[in-house]
Amino acid sequence: MRLSLIVILACLVSTLYAQETKSLVSQAYESYQKKQYDQSISLYNQAFAEKKPGSFDLYNAACAAALANQADQAFGWLNQSLDDGWDNTGHLKIGCGFKRAVCRFALAGTRQ
Repeated sequence: MRLSLIVILACLVSTLYAQETKSLVSQAYESYQKKQYDQSISLYNQAFAEKKPGSFDLYNAACAAALANQADQAFGWLNQSLDDGWDNTGHLKIGCGFKRAVCRFALAGTRQ
């Protein structure tokens, strides 16, 4: 009986933990949609610190960082997303600001 209670409690805790992390990702995406990119990045950082992100969430976080002109963060998350299996590379051509981030990143490299 006691073991059953421990198992049930562990399941409840893990479910609540997963919901909280998902909530942070949902809030981050909502901030992204509202063009509140800095807030979105902060929420993605919090969510990713709690749980390993999926490739789609990493890509969305990379978009927020690109649009916030944080090229290093954007490319870091984009690389993680690709490593994790995100493969919609055609979206980069029409996507969320990577062209601008690439240009800024390249220009910053030429000024060193």
